[in-house]
Amino acid sequence: MRAYWERGKRRGFRSTARRVREELVSPKFGWSKRISRGSLHFRQLIRLPQDLKEAKMCYAIYDLNLYPTSFDFAYFLAAAQIHAIKNELTEMFVVFVPRENTHLASDESNHYSAETVAWRINNILIPLTQISPLCTGYALFSSERESYDFIRGKTVFPENTSQLYKPRWDMSQVFSDENMSPRSILEAPNMALKYIGEWSEANQIVDPMVTITIRTRNVDNTRNSDHKTWIDFAHWLKDRGYVPVFVPDTDAAWSVIFDDFHILAEASYNLALRQGLYESAFTNFFVTNGPAAGAVLNRSISYVMTGLLIEGSEYASPSQWDRIGVAIGSERFSFAGSHQLILWDPPELENLIVVFKKLEHENSRPVIGWR
Repeated sequence: MRAYWERGKRRGFRSTARRVREELVSPKFGWSKRISRGSLHFRQLIRLPQDLKEAKMCYAIYDLNLYPTSFDFAYFLAAAQIHAIKNELTEMFVVFVPRENTHLASDESNHYSAETVAWRINNILIPLTQISPLCTGYALFSSERESYDFIRGKTVFPENTSQLYKPRWDMSQVFSDENMSPRSILEAPNMALKYIGEWSEANQIVDPMVTITIRTRNVDNTRNSDHKTWIDFAHWLKDRGYVPVFVPDTDAAWSVIFDDFHILAEASYNLALRQGLYESAFTNFFVTNGPAAGAVLNRSISYVMTGLLIEGSEYASPSQWDRIGVAIGSERFSFAGSHQLILWDPPELENLIVVFKKLEHENSRPVIGWR
């Protein structure tokens, strides 16, 4: 300590104080090791602010051996948030368990290559954590064992999850009126809203935007968008004083043309920009497709989800909606507002016009989500 005192007189005590702090954090000498051990023991006896913060944290475990790298993860975040709020937890941390098993419950190996799965982790799952207000961070460990060692002794979702016991989360938790949180699960960052505003200004867009998100996939392709129908609907919207904006499918973002309408292909690859666009529009149209989660799980975004019942579809089927507790024929999900509708009839031009007029009537001024 005398050496520190003498050095302090030569270099200044601010520099010395900084060096002492570094020594206590990573001790080299006997005196600093004794102090650090004593401090650690003291922390174990009382709960310091960091410990109290830990007590308010929900650790959401998304095991990639069990669950897909899809927008289903957005609804997992919603279920985890419901669990956190019920247990008076104020923050959420996502732990991704890496894929090690070859027999996957999600059966993604039949549809996607390893490179595609890695892309989806980095460009769907991780960005979703970053637009979830309750989520403060995430971790992706190198092994299943490391992941489950990390959560040992912590408050987790699904409840009681461990390496030996992996209970499944249920999407019906999200679509239950009494369970759904009153706050938005997903929100656009302010910078995304700023960039969408600049894009609108650069394209001289002054009238309310209506987005149309296109699906063009090989998986369950009966749910894909009929381009002609949506282009015809876009012309009808334009004649009515709106500005249609197409968001193409990520796998076909650069190979499609929708007449002379605006296409924001960048939103297909940047999830924050996509969310910012949806929040900035008067309303947003979807077929049953993953990106619709960004609207469904946001309280302020106006949307119409279409094509909920399609013959031959694995997902747009009566059994699927019955499984998660959505009544067929209902005008909206149980937690949705008047500006958030679902269309059970086929997404044909006449049906799209009828539902849009209904949306206009119930929300007479284009203010919901419009900035």
